[in-house]
Amino acid sequence: MHEKQISITALSKLLKSENSVLSVAECQGCLTGFRCMGLKHFNDDILPHLNQLLNNGEGISENLQKELQQSFVSIDHTFSSDSFQIHLSLPEESQNAQLKYLSLWCEGWLLGYGLSPADNTFSEEVKEGIRDIRDISRVDYDIQIDPSESDQFEKDFYQLVSHIEVIIELVFLENNSIDNKTTPTKLGSQISDKLH
Repeated sequence: MHEKQISITALSKLLKSENSVLSVAECQGCLTGFRCMGLKHFNDDILPHLNQLLNNGEGISENLQKELQQSFVSIDHTFSSDSFQIHLSLPEESQNAQLKYLSLWCEGWLLGYGLSPADNTFSEEVKEGIRDIRDISRVDYDIQIDPSESDQFEKDFYQLVSHIEVIIELVFLENNSIDNKTTPTKLGSQISDKLH
């Protein structure tokens, strides 16, 4: 099991033990949404939101705080690394489980995106991408996948995940282009090209 998968499993167990109203997929998406929209400081910017979201403002344990912070640091590193390429970590389970995780991840991302105080003014291209994420968050993940269509589903699902990853990269680049002057314009063009 990969290191990221181990971290997700540990976070999932903690969330369940504390009766969190959000799943691990929603938490991962939410943390990514916060970072996309420019929130960088876990204790000051993000933890107050998580306290409210996870347990109706009643507080969360120190262990869960540490696990969430570790997840956020990992996400932040992805955005700040030289390679800057987003990869969604999906559970190594059934296709239905992966579709459910992806849908809930998108729902969580929209939550983090919506709670951000940033000015959500984007290009039409990015607005369309955000609408795609909203559509995926509403998908029926309890559908029965015909075994004979399993291979095709896997191909389509991979393309869908790649599309979401590109959208997230574009949102981050547009939203952080003013504050992050080191963001290469060429990279933004290369990412944009992937959408077409």
